[in-house]
Amino acid sequence: SLKNFIEQTSDFIATGEYQIDGAVFTLNNFSLHKSLGETSHHPKYKMAFKYKSESKEATINSIEWNISRNGIYTPVAIIEPTELSGAVVTRVTLHNYGNVLKHNLKAGDKIAVIRSGEVIPKFERVIQSSSSLPSYPGVCHYCETELVIEDIRILCLNSDCSGKLKYEILNYIEKIGIDDLSEKRLLPLIQNGLVLGISDLYKLTVEDLLTLPKTKEKLASKLVDNIEKSKSVSLPVFLSALGLSGGALNKCEKIVNAGYDSIEKILDLNIEKLTSIDGFAEKSATDFFISLERKFDLVNSLLKFGFHFPAPAAVLSTSLKGYRFCVTGKLQRPRKEIQSAIKENGGIVSSSVTASTDYLICNDVSDSSKYKAAVKLKVKIINEEDFFNKIK
Repeated sequence: SLKNFIEQTSDFIATGEYQIDGAVFTLNNFSLHKSLGETSHHPKYKMAFKYKSESKEATINSIEWNISRNGIYTPVAIIEPTELSGAVVTRVTLHNYGNVLKHNLKAGDKIAVIRSGEVIPKFERVIQSSSSLPSYPGVCHYCETELVIEDIRILCLNSDCSGKLKYEILNYIEKIGIDDLSEKRLLPLIQNGLVLGISDLYKLTVEDLLTLPKTKEKLASKLVDNIEKSKSVSLPVFLSALGLSGGALNKCEKIVNAGYDSIEKILDLNIEKLTSIDGFAEKSATDFFISLERKFDLVNSLLKFGFHFPAPAAVLSTSLKGYRFCVTGKLQRPRKEIQSAIKENGGIVSSSVTASTDYLICNDVSDSSKYKAAVKLKVKIINEEDFFNKIK
């Protein structure tokens, strides 16, 4: 019975030879699979059963507040090293200012922490409150602007804040797929006034990049080449890289697939058109449209640098349908050839490795952040020959 299977799986989580965090049930009638269909996130004929994550007691040493590209300050508890689900945890997300206020969280508190999906360490509840006083940021760490409290969030409203700028550009670099341009390399470019916005990336020269610490001509030329390559990208990826409100890749794909498949049509969107697209209610359509309007100048600026959006590859088979791939490292074939092969066989190309990534295509052990993330998240790593043998 299902109940017995759930109990057996629970025993395996505690004593099995490898880590799992749940089970998946699927209907055993293939005709129902087709009739039920799928959402952009999951098949409707399957159901995930998650078990309660392991919980441990930990003491908060301090609370760090980090700014996002939207100017929201997010609290993270720095805790004494605690082993949890096979990993040593030192940082735990506290979600938002409202959560910190609600639980009166502060240094010295003993809290229960869990790893959500065995990946992200999260605060669960307070076990014992300390006598220390709570502390919240009053001015922005980056621009010294007075912070504003809006409902459950603490915000920096300075549009020129260097902290917001840094994370906005980093988000763009990750989504658009500019390899080797890390946070450590970006920061000096911002501090030296060479990059004050996303479009400034496309003005960088080899000479500019030679001013970076530990950067020789070969690496500087490679960075310029990687930036140049990012000008040829699919329209959904381009839109998702802009940091639009509710503009995740799957939402941008829905817009393009609904017939808004050129940048001209995108710039001619309105709220009414957006609400006619599956997945957009009036609020999400309004938020998306307002944030898109604010990016018009950026979009036009990027277009002047020669951006173009190749038509998506025709799907020749569905052998990779539902599987998400990321590609990194030195390759024998052009990266775009591998990415096209993924799409032609129904797969999804991702610019970063996350818990939802199924495969990382990489020929050698690498120091890249994508490779390290794949190892940490236990994403299967295959080389390009394995990949092409798979689709044969």
